[in-house]
Amino acid sequence: MDMEKLTPGKAADVISVSWGFAEATLFFFVPDIWITLMALSGFRKGLRSCLLALAGALVGGCLTYLLGISYEKEILTIFDYLPSISVETMNWVSQEMKEQGVWAVFVGPGSGTPYKIYAATAASANMSLAAFLAVSVPARLLRFLGACLAARCLALVLKKVELKRQIRVMMVFWVVIYVIYFSVKPN
Repeated sequence: MDMEKLTPGKAADVISVSWGFAEATLFFFVPDIWITLMALSGFRKGLRSCLLALAGALVGGCLTYLLGISYEKEILTIFDYLPSISVETMNWVSQEMKEQGVWAVFVGPGSGTPYKIYAATAASANMSLAAFLAVSVPARLLRFLGACLAARCLALVLKKVELKRQIRVMMVFWVVIYVIYFSVKPN
């Protein structure tokens, strides 16, 4: 994949929005992957990717929330088939949502617990859609910005290394992260 051809223009924007949406619904790889790749090419590109992934995540989170109102049990049954999501995790999130409210949405996904579970269980925890979306903005944006800034730091450290090699380093990083994540959080 030639990132230099994808970075400018609409294709990168579509990927950012789509990835944010997909991860808030059923996809299990975080948009941080794409954000870090965009950030290697420049802070503005990374920031744009953050904001677009946030927009997609909010739409996906809203959809998951709304479906959770009537179909929470069915959605959680589907989530149980996804990698690294277990019934125990979903029960823990449900309890956390009832006890901590919006704070759970703010801190939970940063610990590796999928945002989609919080979205699906928010209504049954008596959290309004407005409150859920309001806390989702800083919760998602801070993590996305953190990924963007980390990638920019890597780009600065490797400034004498061509972009293709920086991308390879970042991809190896994400492979290692997911190998660890999937081994620590099996279904």
